[in-house]
Amino acid sequence: WRAVHEAVENGLEQGSLPYVVGVPLRMVESWALGDADALEQVAGRSVSLPGGSPELLWGAKRDDGSNYPKHVLQRALDDEPNAEVFAQIASAADLDVIANRCPVSFAPFLNALRSTASICTTVP
Repeated sequence: WRAVHEAVENGLEQGSLPYVVGVPLRMVESWALGDADALEQVAGRSVSLPGGSPELLWGAKRDDGSNYPKHVLQRALDDEPNAEVFAQIASAADLDVIANRCPVSFAPFLNALRSTASICTTVP
């Protein structure tokens, strides 16, 4: 995770525009699992999620019943998510809730995003 983050950041440093690097610890589905209320809003029903940080979830990729993040998200939604569903989750999500539940990779991403946004809004 850190190596990918650093490689992306090193490549972006060559440019002159502000940037933010966001690399999930394991996979983006972990971030999507970070706010249960947002998932319930998108799913239109109550959802059951494993405890602990979604970033640390892991399971057998070939076992649909495992805690592999893609499988957990699919079970929560009763369907395989697509770009539109990810956008709906993001729109409904409380980013601070996700940051608290995904402190390894989402929290630093959110902090960097907010710092960069504040710089961009203060430049004339």
